[in-house]
Amino acid sequence: MILVVLEGVWGSGKTTLAKTLKTKYRVHLIKEPHHIKAGVKTKNKKLITEWYERAHKENMEKAVSMALFGRGVVLERSLLSSIGFKKILSRKKIGTSSSEFKKSLENIRDSGIDVCFVYLCGTDMKRIISHMKRSVYMKRYADAERIQKLDFYLLKQLKILKKKKMIRLLIQPKICDFSKILD
Repeated sequence: MILVVLEGVWGSGKTTLAKTLKTKYRVHLIKEPHHIKAGVKTKNKKLITEWYERAHKENMEKAVSMALFGRGVVLERSLLSSIGFKKILSRKKIGTSSSEFKKSLENIRDSGIDVCFVYLCGTDMKRIISHMKRSVYMKRYADAERIQKLDFYLLKQLKILKKKKMIRLLIQPKICDFSKILD
């Protein structure tokens, strides 16, 4: 039972990798939530941020359920992204904390599911910022320093989880690195 979680800042290649893994390894893919595609009609940033937190929790529950039935699952982003976003970009402390996230990972691991986080580093800052500026919601966060802080925060948190043996961690993997995990 394996759950692969893709993390990284915008434009780091999560969606491309997710599609490749789905095709090559025939895993179930749970795409990153998107408030506009989901029909969330508000410009209130707090409500949108809370929506993302709920959506990430629901996606994780769905992924765990599928993994328990023996299906390989790839989850594009997790609640860790929402926690990092709030902490680094919006500088707010609302909702789920990193300790709650760690507790949920412990529960998943205790259920027998192997959790492997894949971290894709944001390398092309100009492309990332350009992508963010096209989004009404993300435009105000399109700042290289903030994005680099988020990148650093996410990777640091994942390394802590790996050190505590709560997850496996692959950083900037090649497709062939997944053969040991998903075959």
